[in-house]
Amino acid sequence: MCHFQETLWAEDPECKKMPVNTAAVSGIMKIGGGFANLEEFLSTLDIPPLSSNTYQKEHDNIATAWEKVAENEMYCAAMEEKHLAVQAGEVGGDGIPMLTVVVDGCWAKRSYRTNYSSLSGAAAIVGFRTKKVLYMAVRNRYCMVCSRAAAVNKLPGKHCCSKNWHGSSSSMEANIIQEGFQNSVAMYGVKYAKVIGDGDSNVYKTILDSRPYDELQVEKLECQNHLFRNFCLKLKDIVRDSKVGPITLRKCLGKNILRLRKSVISATAQLTKNEVNFDCCSILQKHILNAPYHVFGDHQNCVDSVCSIQRKNDTNWIPDLLQSGLLYRIMNVVNNLADNSKSLLFSANNNCVEQFHSIVAKFIGGKRVNFCLRRSYLARCSGAVISHNSGSFMSRVHKSMYNTSPGNFVKSTERRRENDLIRRKRKMSRPRCRKSLFLEKGRNKNYGVRAEKPDLSEDIFSQKKERLLSTLQLSIEERKSIERKTVEQRKSPLWREERRKRLTASDFGEILKESAMKNAHLKGLNSGIKMKCEMCHFQETLWAEDPECKKMPVNTAAVSGIMKIGGGFANLEEFLSTLDIPPLSSNTYQKEHDNIATAWEKVAENEMYCAAMEEKHLAVQAGEVGGDGIPMLTVVVDGCWAKRSYRTNYSSLSGAAAIVGFRTKKVLYMAVRNRYCMVCSRAAAVNKLPGKHCCSKNWHGSSSSMEANIIQEGFQNSVAMYGVKYAKVIGDGDSNVYKTILDSRPYDELQVEKLECQNHLFRNFCLKLKDIVRDSKVGPITLRKCLGKNILRLRKSVISATAQLTKNEVNFDCCSILQKHILNAPYHVFGDHQNCVDSVCSIQRKNDTNWIPDLLQSGLLYRIMNVVNNLADNSKSLLFSANNNCVEQFHSIVAKFIGGKRVNFCLRRSYLARCSGAVISHNSGSFMSRVHKSMYNTSPGNFVKSTERRRENYLIRRKRKMSRPRCRKSLFLEKGRNKNYGVRAEKPDLSEDIFSQKKERLLSTLQLSIEERKSIERKTVEQRKSPLWREERRKRLTASDFVQRTTHLTILCLWKRRDIFLPMGIHVSTNTTAVITRGLSFRLVTHAKLSNKKIVKSYMLDNADAE
Repeated sequence: MCHFQETLWAEDPECKKMPVNTAAVSGIMKIGGGFANLEEFLSTLDIPPLSSNTYQKEHDNIATAWEKVAENEMYCAAMEEKHLAVQAGEVGGDGIPMLTVVVDGCWAKRSYRTNYSSLSGAAAIVGFRTKKVLYMAVRNRYCMVCSRAAAVNKLPGKHCCSKNWHGSSSSMEANIIQEGFQNSVAMYGVKYAKVIGDGDSNVYKTILDSRPYDELQVEKLECQNHLFRNFCLKLKDIVRDSKVGPITLRKCLGKNILRLRKSVISATAQLTKNEVNFDCCSILQKHILNAPYHVFGDHQNCVDSVCSIQRKNDTNWIPDLLQSGLLYRIMNVVNNLADNSKSLLFSANNNCVEQFHSIVAKFIGGKRVNFCLRRSYLARCSGAVISHNSGSFMSRVHKSMYNTSPGNFVKSTERRRENDLIRRKRKMSRPRCRKSLFLEKGRNKNYGVRAEKPDLSEDIFSQKKERLLSTLQLSIEERKSIERKTVEQRKSPLWREERRKRLTASDFGEILKESAMKNAHLKGLNSGIKMKCEMCHFQETLWAEDPECKKMPVNTAAVSGIMKIGGGFANLEEFLSTLDIPPLSSNTYQKEHDNIATAWEKVAENEMYCAAMEEKHLAVQAGEVGGDGIPMLTVVVDGCWAKRSYRTNYSSLSGAAAIVGFRTKKVLYMAVRNRYCMVCSRAAAVNKLPGKHCCSKNWHGSSSSMEANIIQEGFQNSVAMYGVKYAKVIGDGDSNVYKTILDSRPYDELQVEKLECQNHLFRNFCLKLKDIVRDSKVGPITLRKCLGKNILRLRKSVISATAQLTKNEVNFDCCSILQKHILNAPYHVFGDHQNCVDSVCSIQRKNDTNWIPDLLQSGLLYRIMNVVNNLADNSKSLLFSANNNCVEQFHSIVAKFIGGKRVNFCLRRSYLARCSGAVISHNSGSFMSRVHKSMYNTSPGNFVKSTERRRENYLIRRKRKMSRPRCRKSLFLEKGRNKNYGVRAEKPDLSEDIFSQKKERLLSTLQLSIEERKSIERKTVEQRKSPLWREERRKRLTASDFVQRTTHLTILCLWKRRDIFLPMGIHVSTNTTAVITRGLSFRLVTHAKLSNKKIVKSYMLDNADAE
């Protein structure tokens, strides 16, 4: 009537609750998701998703609100921490409270200790008492809006720029924490007097260098957890270092690492029972320094309260450790721990800040997604601060944004979470003990469901028997029907009902009350019980396995299974014994093994015949047929052995070789050569004739000649077996296979053509060039380094030239062109572009430095060209671009069947059987199905088929995934030493007290008598081979130290101006002047460059002249 129009929104615009769009974006950010996750989630619910602009608008509003709430939460936490410090009396002379804080940093991307290239990083300062975040900031190296504008040479539009850092990623943590210390007085009116950290960065040095409080020096305490972790890791590194000490001593150290840690922990626990003071630190230092002596059997300096009488009878390993030099390495690690004795007594850790970092990781999706492009990383870190400090995240945010409480579901969820945390803390604080598992075994005969009942009366028993027997008299169709309906077994009610009527293996010993078991028979895993009725004395043996069943018997299946996974009789025996099952005897195992070997060999022959027919059919389709009508196949050949040679020891008792079709990738021919037969060998050892057996010995030559003989036999029999000829052969060129084939002339009118494997050609090419680089006798080091840096460029230049030529049809001209490219590759790479083609060589490359004259003069170019000539000779193989991956894959399956070449299966027939099994597995994929159908003419069980189907589907998915184009990520990382983070991060100078203690300790070890000096001189004649030489050399300044710039000395080296004491006791007169100050770097003004070898030689000559 009045044409009034109005839009009715599902959400009340005047409602003071959080809007649905804001709530959706806030919720997805809280669980670590982004726009794509929210879009997918809403689409799944059949709800229209937000547009990207709407999402970004809501995201910016939420980010502003979260940052504001986070600042308020940190201020409240700082006031609470300040109040607790005042109550504890920790106030400075100027009336400002002195707080103890915990600091650490985190990044938006995982570094894996190598790749410190994150675009964003955060760091937090957490109060030690409240465990709440007092200060948090973020550093960003990237802003998407600015970067996109710069890419098109435009000014960025109006936006909140997130980029606030131009340094490296590893230096973000130190800069943020330094900023937090400098602003502590202005922000909260407090000073951070003590800082607890993990010691993996230069944070403490940065704080001291910035001097945040003029009259106060911040004290550092190391995290106890990190101290012990680093202590154990460094000791494990010593154990793994094979260059230091014998293996027995290193194993002894490895077994006692936890004992060393426990001894330090127990000593710390005893000292912390009373009030901690300076004396406690010195006592703990002595305990820690004595810990290796105590653990390894030298108890001279042990305290009775720590060392028991029983320990004092241990073997003393200290002399052996001292002689091998291991003790010096151990004491270096122990000294580092002893220097932090005060931190151990304080027993502090940084778990609270690590907990905050875990919340940050949750908000950013577990560091899987890049949220560093705009403002999102800062917003999520602010959300983590709110969640960590308050616990009630949404309530705080909602009240800040809308001045109202959130909905009932939000509050109920937060209450439930809070109650869960309270219960969890209460549960974790209770003393826990392990439950005792010494329970009564077997059935309870006196009470409960399984209590014994009296026997049935004769009338009732006869009635029940007749009724049961009538239900068991089934026709064949009824039996099959029950079999189909009970396939799911326990999931089927009919199965449970029918199972109650029958005697199964699990019922033996349970319900046989009217009969007595006279004897139990075992045939491997098949068990039989001889039953005798007490009434009619009827006897019969009941077998666990139906003799008329056409499935694979349990013994055959057990032996077949253990062979398939690469095991043998000993493995099967151990496995069954572990399960408390009587294992097979060796005779039963061997009998089953022989039957399986015969079956596998038969199936393998059939599989190879089918593969040959398939390959033949494909060759005919491709028109590869000779003049006599016989198909001409291309095959891939290679051999393998039962024992690893490591390129030196070719002494395997057995070997195998395979001929694989190039198109089908299936094995066409496989044979085995054995040099040994256990039956014949044992009979010959006692001068007797061997008994009747299937002899496995069929080779009398060397192991290395097995491969060529097998492949030659395969070529000679190809026409008779399959009616084909192997016209082209692809191999790796590491044996005389091709020569043997040519010498045997398998096809009178046809000469077999050889193509080299492309992978092996390039691998050998690179390896030979690396050998030239390592050969110090050829050319100067600068030229060899230049060659080493350009090996991959040489390879890439050949690959790119090959790729260009293979775009069109390959012919003889292509081979000659590629040869020229390959022969010119060293000249092109090393800067001589006279013979380069413009399509291959760019203009920029032609301005390179020309290294060819230097390489020619040094003789390196001749060595390089010898290697390049070998590659150029195989240009046709490169154009064909074939490899032998298919036969290598078959060899990997053989290695699986023979247990990874760890066990000797060459004594009888086992190696041939396992190679035949590998053929079946490689060609068909469904190993057990083929074998079962061949042996029993029936399909295997459902579990076998389901397993094979699952494997087949997995392989299909894997091939599909591998076929997708992949690109390697660029790893342009910072080179050199990282001064900000990691093991080599800069550390602050030692304090006056610690420096004086270390100085006194070092000077006391240098005050030696003449006899002691002579003793050291005699013991250190071998120099680097002597552990004592290395230890004494660390205490002195030698000639080799003069060529380096030394920074941050932590030891004091004393010498006269003209007399320098070298490690061997030699005094060399020099005009050396040096300035050494603790904590400051020094440069040598003038120095004498003396080689240690020359010094030793002159020393020996002087002694000889004196004598």
